[in-house]
Parts: sequence; structure tokens; C-alpha cells
Amino acid sequence: MDKQEAKTGNLTITLATFIYMLHDSGNVINDEKIKTVCEKIEETLRRASLRSAITPIQETLKKHHLEASDDVIKTFLSSIYGNDIFEPIDINDLGLELVNAIQESLDVNANIEELYAWLNERYENIENSWQAAERDDLISSIRKHSFQSSLPWLAQIAERTDNKLVTHWVMVEKFTDNVICMDPYPWDDIDEEYELPLTDFMVRWELAGRNSIHCGL
Repeated sequence: MDKQEAKTGNLTITLATFIYMLHDSGNVINDEKIKTVCEKIEETLRRASLRSAITPIQETLKKHHLEASDDVIKTFLSSIYGNDIFEPIDINDLGLELVNAIQESLDVNANIEELYAWLNERYENIENSWQAAERDDLISSIRKHSFQSSLPWLAQIAERTDNKLVTHWVMVEKFTDNVICMDPYPWDDIDEEYELPLTDFMVRWELAGRNSIHCGL
């Protein structure tokens, strides 16, 4: 998986980020392998990145007409804080490890029923879609859920590609008059967050079957 490759729409990549956000919020997955990778990502994110620590120091030194190499600063910081304060590996590698761990038991082309069954085996509070027949009632239910929960939710939306209507997965972060779809994979070099008017999102969601997955309250 290339760090410069767009990942919008891929089920297991989007699901990996959703699972990590559940982990970060205290919803631990009942899958030891996936849980272990989430813990490794959590530990790595806790550590300061080498570049973010070195650059401010070098800028401060320049103001006083001084300079120091990366290695000198790293040695200095390590002598004070220890050798394990910096990221040991590229976080993208751990993201890929999480995606691979998911794909061992879930097909990238899984349908909504297969996805829900897979998640339901691993969590106690995963829900499949909202129970509302009318659009206004559905929007009201989602807004109530969004007000009570800071977690995103998964949705399938339709998109026209090469004169064909195809569906892909997104993570919904904000659901007001506009809908913000989150970056499906925040550990690479591409920012894929985007915003849609609510009406446009609803049409595309309904065309895809109004499939969604969210964490119950």
C-alpha cells in the first residue's frame, strides 16, 4: 500500500481507521491480533516524532546564531528523556499491519451483512443502520446520535465512475447542513477529507442502499 496512493472507498482501509478510533475511545475489539496492532499504534502515536522535536530546537538556535545537526540534538534529547521517545518506525507501516490483520478474516469486498456480522462478533455495541423509514426522521436520529457521540460512523455512498454507478465506504465525521467525510487513512501522506451538502450526501447514500454501521450509545 503506497503512502501516496488514494484510499477513499476501500472497505478494510476505512474500517482500520474506524476500529482504531473505537480503540482510542475505549471500545476494545475482541480480536487479539487486531487489538495488539491498535496498541502498537497507540504507543507509537504517544511518542514525539523526531522531526517535530528537532526543527523547533534548530530554529531557536538559529536566532542565537548557533546550529546543531539532527544527530547532535537527538543524542542530547535521548540523554535526558531516554532512547525510546521517538517513533521507532513509520506509522504507515503499522497502519498497513492493521489493514492486513483485518483482511485475514474479512474480505475487502464484503457486503453490509457480512461486515455487520464480522463486527458483531468483535464488539457488543455495533449497530447496523438507523431504524427510520422517512428521511426527516432518519436525519433527526443521526443528528441526535452525533450530538451524543464523538465517534464517526461508516456509510456506503454511490459515485458515478466511467459512466457506471459504484458504491464505496466513507467515514462520516460531521452530520449537519453539510456532511464531512473523514480521511479514511490518516497515517499516509494524503489528506482525503471532504465535505458534501446534506442533500447530496443523502441522495448518494440512498442510492447505495442507505447502508451504515455505527457504535451504539
